[in-house]
Amino acid sequence: MIWKLAHSLTRLKYSAELAVLLVLCQASLQAAEDLSALADTDDQDIPVAFIKIDANNVVRESLPDAFFGFNIRWSGFQKDLWDKDNDRVKPQIVEALTPFEGALYRYPGGLVANEYMWEKAVLPIGERKRAAAGLAGGDKPPLFGVREFFDFVRQVDGNPLYTLNIIGKGKPSDIQEYASEKMAASNRLLASYIKELTPHRKTRYYQLGNELDRNRYEWSHEKYISRSRATIEAIQSVDADARFIAFLREFRWRYRGEKKGGISTSEDFIRDVLTGLPMVNDYSLHFYYDGVLRPGGKFKHIQDVVDRIKGTLAVAASVRGKQPLNVWITEHSRRLIVTKDNEQMAKTYTTNLQAALSTADFLTAMTQIPEVKSTGLQALNGVGRQIFDASVRHGDLRPLSVYWAMRILNQGRQGRVLSTTTQSPAGSGYPGGYDVRATGLASEANGLTVWVVNRALTSMDSDISYLPLKGQTVEMQHYFLAGKHGINADALGDDYQLDIQPAWQEAEFSDSGVLSVRLPPSSVSTIVLRGKGGAK
Repeated sequence: MIWKLAHSLTRLKYSAELAVLLVLCQASLQAAEDLSALADTDDQDIPVAFIKIDANNVVRESLPDAFFGFNIRWSGFQKDLWDKDNDRVKPQIVEALTPFEGALYRYPGGLVANEYMWEKAVLPIGERKRAAAGLAGGDKPPLFGVREFFDFVRQVDGNPLYTLNIIGKGKPSDIQEYASEKMAASNRLLASYIKELTPHRKTRYYQLGNELDRNRYEWSHEKYISRSRATIEAIQSVDADARFIAFLREFRWRYRGEKKGGISTSEDFIRDVLTGLPMVNDYSLHFYYDGVLRPGGKFKHIQDVVDRIKGTLAVAASVRGKQPLNVWITEHSRRLIVTKDNEQMAKTYTTNLQAALSTADFLTAMTQIPEVKSTGLQALNGVGRQIFDASVRHGDLRPLSVYWAMRILNQGRQGRVLSTTTQSPAGSGYPGGYDVRATGLASEANGLTVWVVNRALTSMDSDISYLPLKGQTVEMQHYFLAGKHGINADALGDDYQLDIQPAWQEAEFSDSGVLSVRLPPSSVSTIVLRGKGGAK
């Protein structure tokens, strides 16, 4: 088993052999051959979660290619992951992201996109002028420019999403707003350039700015609609295959600037934007979960996020009726209030094992909402959030726990997504009121994949009910990332358990269609089942 884990990890080609050895030493090398060894609890004391997968209720025919995604803040990506000596993304990063075939990559970022002057980022590298780098600090030449971004996406076989600047230049605190016609003309030239870079793509997606209705922008609904429409019409004049994503929100905004005292409700904003932009059938939302917005604030758990997304869909349906709409989560992450005093802690808490559980729980929940087309993790090494360790603990760009959680889930994303319900204890104390969430995906020939997140600090027996396999002996692989019995996932550091190349083993469904699988403590699992062609 040690060889199996070492082999799977070294395939990622870390920046140095020493980094591989460190990961192997710090990750437990006890794996799925004896999952019970992860628990210090007698069998009779192990709690049970019941997972019901309904083969007759298909939520969606498949997960979109772009279901997994990453937000790229160009300056943070460039600082950590760009090899400036060779003008390329560092090879170990390309190698690590290649398994996420079809993943969405959003560029040049979120708020930083509102000040990104693309014209500076397409010149020959030696001629590029300094550009605002957002929260990364200072102005930097955009070495990871537009062409470099699309080259990178092609390398990892991903899908690009470009966030447009429809405002002008300057930071939110010093905005220099250009006329709508000037920005539309700029974006028309940008779209022509991108079309030339990507002639093989049937569709090119553009996000219409980022959060311009809030922060220090506080645009009115009408202003956002009119400036978006001008850019849409300009881009469509050169690229009929362009598609556009409007940003919306699920909360009310209380104005703080010139309109102080006024309120924009999410319902009004959704209705106005979808009415004013009838050519747009896609909208984005951002979610930072499993934390509070401010000290003493309400904890936002994953089920709250699910309810909020469904709420936006209900409002959208009141405008568009039965017309299909797509939801793009262009930013999501575990929430932590970041201050100058806790910046280093923030890097840890948004990428460690507890963050991995939060991320996997969120992704699992999103599979059950068919309108959700993509989920963009914040961030592919943006400020305060790192998937690859540039300055969290070791500084050698090894993948962190959040990465491994996504890799575990990515092992089984094929098949029809089936309606899945879970009943579990809530011994972890998670404010969402549960320990376990799961989703089932069915493939041909009685194949079944189950994603399961166990937030409990102890092992959990999961009783998986799936009637098509009742009474059958199956072969099973159990991929997992896990913590240790009784230890808070925030306190583990690198001391996690990982099995990314499990052996096949036999398992049996009961005559009533139930299979019991033991989940490690604080774990993310993908359980792959394939029929052996006969009953036991």
